[in-house]
Amino acid sequence: MVAPNTQKLTAVFLYSRKDEAFRERFGDYLRLLQSDDYLLGLSFQDIESLSPYRFRDKVESSDFFLFAGSPHLFAHPNMNHPVFKRLVSYHHTGRLRAIALNCRPWAMEDTLLKSVIQLPGNGEPLSISGEETKDEAFLEIYHYLRQLCEDWMEEKSRLENSWKLAQRNHDVEAYHAFLKQYPHSRYSGEARNLADNLSEAEMWAKASEKKSLQHYFGYLLSPSQQRERQDEAARKITEIEEDEERFWADTATQKGPEFFIRYKAMFPEGKHWEEADKKLRKLLKRPAALAVSHAKASEHHYLMHLAYKRLPEEEYFALNSHLLYCMNLRGRHGKVVNDVKWRGYLYPSMLGLALLALAIFSWPSISETLQTPSVSGALLTVAIVLFAGILAYRSFHSLRHLYEDYFKLQDALQALQQSAAYLKVGYLTNDPKTVWEIQLQLTRLEQQLQAIEQKNYLHYFFQDDKARPEWVVREAAA
Repeated sequence: MVAPNTQKLTAVFLYSRKDEAFRERFGDYLRLLQSDDYLLGLSFQDIESLSPYRFRDKVESSDFFLFAGSPHLFAHPNMNHPVFKRLVSYHHTGRLRAIALNCRPWAMEDTLLKSVIQLPGNGEPLSISGEETKDEAFLEIYHYLRQLCEDWMEEKSRLENSWKLAQRNHDVEAYHAFLKQYPHSRYSGEARNLADNLSEAEMWAKASEKKSLQHYFGYLLSPSQQRERQDEAARKITEIEEDEERFWADTATQKGPEFFIRYKAMFPEGKHWEEADKKLRKLLKRPAALAVSHAKASEHHYLMHLAYKRLPEEEYFALNSHLLYCMNLRGRHGKVVNDVKWRGYLYPSMLGLALLALAIFSWPSISETLQTPSVSGALLTVAIVLFAGILAYRSFHSLRHLYEDYFKLQDALQALQQSAAYLKVGYLTNDPKTVWEIQLQLTRLEQQLQAIEQKNYLHYFFQDDKARPEWVVREAAA
């Protein structure tokens, strides 16, 4: 019998219904393993009724798989499902044990199970004449399986103890140590996720504490699944690169005119513009070198300095082209945001003036109707009130669409701010997929911007709630 605290196993026996007699005979030996506490669970599955998608759960959770190897089993279409390839791959990585029992004469080397454990070891099929010989073969397999169970239970016990230790310590080092010892176990996926999450949390905490471009860049290089944090890190990178005080603190210590020219270009209305202009004019009193060498790249120029050092000339040119396009879009978006914001005050004023003009124009008629009631006067009054109501409703409708566009533009500005950082990271990490996704995003943002630029009051006044923007329709049809 097995010790009470030993990790017991689960086994699945697969067979064809045409080999039902073999299942009945050999199943008794498997039930002996179960009664001796080697097996916690034992299930029998015929290949004919097997659901490959449900069978995946058994592949992920079971320890042993025994196949009644016969032409009937291998001829069934279910045996060609990818789930069995996964099962065999798990056997090779030590995650489970797969055993093919040579039930009927068949060339196992031509099947998917050619690389799993083959029983009997002599290669002779079990369906031979002579009950005594068959019982001896079954008994030999039973003892082999019993020893295999004992070895596998010890291995499983070590696995469970190692996993509990890693969970108890719950740090990156513990999970990495577990993965080094058991890289393909059933807990390896969870261990990798936990290690990545802990590593990501540590890197984010460090970046949030240091608030430096290098740490935010390091976070973007991590295998993080936290999209919100990635976007925030990308925004922080752009904010640091464009932070005027940081920029000026670095610029003020430089001796080359190019630094002050760059400051004036980046901040045409900056707080230190006059001081930068004064220093620039002083430096230009005599001929200057084409560029002044500096030992260390400034923080706001850190990523572009890395790009210049690491990227081939063609990729560096491509990155600069994308960044120029991105900067141009940000400028255009900023102008349209101000324009739309101004319209938010203009349109209500226009509505007020229109209602005031309508009231002045219609007051004599309404006044006369009140003094001398008549059907025509009443109808005219109702028509005027109805028109005023429609005008007010459509104006409210236009304001709603206007503010929807305003918030779209604000989101677009934020996306453009992130895109610049993602482009740099994409090129520095040689990630064409990220660059391609940003290219698509920039194209869509420009199309959305063009659609908003073309709108006027009448567009908003008569805009249909259900109609999709034209640029969306064009993209869907492309």
